[in-house]
Amino acid sequence: MKKFIPITASSKFGLCGLPIRVDTYKNCSHGCRYCFANNRVIMEFEKKLQIGNEQYVARKLKKIFDDKNVNPENYLEMLISQGITWHCGGMSDPFQPSEQKYEATKKLVDITNKYNISILFSTKGFSTY
Repeated sequence: MKKFIPITASSKFGLCGLPIRVDTYKNCSHGCRYCFANNRVIMEFEKKLQIGNEQYVARKLKKIFDDKNVNPENYLEMLISQGITWHCGGMSDPFQPSEQKYEATKKLVDITNKYNISILFSTKGFSTY
């Protein structure tokens, strides 16, 4: 399964107010016809399901909080160090059917809970977690 870097500083924070965006999946297994995650045409991208690299997030949080090593020129690291709420699910549903198999969102929550990071989830899905 192909993995991607799941956390970014959003260029759309003026619209949602949460400048830290994290996605646990690229593409979605819900299969909704109206969904831009699977059907956008503006940018071509690989249409297969991809999973966010939770180890990248774990290393980033360890660097910032445990090692106290924040690069003041790195906007994302500065935002994370300030304890700002993250937005998860802006591009693909974090609680889609694939979550039962891959548990990418659960792994993200487990990692961020160690550092008391709050996450706002955008979802149409349902999870038993």
